[in-house]
Amino acid sequence: MNLLRLTRLRHFCTVAEKGSIGLAAQVLHITQPALTRSIKKIEEGAGEPLFERTSQGVRLTALGQKLLPFVQTILAEADRATAECRGSREEGAVRLKIGISPNFAGSVIPEALAQFLEHYPGAQVDVTTGTMESLLSMLSNTQLDLALCVFWGDSMEVAVSRLPDLTCDTVSELAVGVYAPAGHPLAGRVATLEELREARWAVPYGLSISYVFQGKFTGRGLDAPAQVLSTASLDLLVRTSVRMNLLTVVPRHLVQDLVRDGTMVPVEAPDLALRYQVALVTRRRSIRTPALAFFGQLLRDYCIGLGREGPDAAAGNRRRSSPGVATTN
Repeated sequence: MNLLRLTRLRHFCTVAEKGSIGLAAQVLHITQPALTRSIKKIEEGAGEPLFERTSQGVRLTALGQKLLPFVQTILAEADRATAECRGSREEGAVRLKIGISPNFAGSVIPEALAQFLEHYPGAQVDVTTGTMESLLSMLSNTQLDLALCVFWGDSMEVAVSRLPDLTCDTVSELAVGVYAPAGHPLAGRVATLEELREARWAVPYGLSISYVFQGKFTGRGLDAPAQVLSTASLDLLVRTSVRMNLLTVVPRHLVQDLVRDGTMVPVEAPDLALRYQVALVTRRRSIRTPALAFFGQLLRDYCIGLGREGPDAAAGNRRRSSPGVATTN
């Protein structure tokens, strides 16, 4: 069928991305007339035009917009199938594209990657960090194979309804707490929202937790507290909190070592008791290769470990993982 020829599908995606036959032809290294004929063939297969021609270039018709995500998935899976075939002949041909919340970038990925490379030596893993919204968009557009995302409240249900081609598999529920450097006036105390409002803070910026945090104050008719530092770098957030004697609100696993050695102390803040869901997200139509399934299982095991009491839980899960039991549901 003309519609399903991979070369023509790549032509279609490139024209859709560039919005111009001329620019797409340059990228594809073919002539404009040849590209135009290719697009015409795929439109004949579809039964109606996929692009509207304008003075500024071309834009997708309603049918073209509906077809694009399917074509992107077909091409992404074809590329992965090619990589898998090559991987059976060449060591290290496996390549994964993983998206992850910044909450886990500094802890989960190094641990998971180390164990993954023991079983797939020479493999390449591309890691992207970002907000839940950006990671889901990239996953839906086939720019990622798998995403580990954080969801607050009903955000998972909203995301699935908005992007029905994705499926979410909840793996853990983790706590977020308020922490203070040792010696801070609120360290180790029970603090009211009004007392917390008067303190100076280092808070995440551009991440879901920051909006939930501020909403706790504004929902009670209070202004958000003074934010000395707002940053998407959680490592910088924690370091600055210690250096400048600031309160911070972060997932427990990010500061457990500092709490253990006495550098930071929990603040009992019932009004800011927060929990969030962690989920592995994949495309419904995506083929889960053994390598992808194994990496997903490593992420799952580590996050389950983070939700348990005790610093050695995650390590115990990592030691028990093996390719023979790796699955993603």
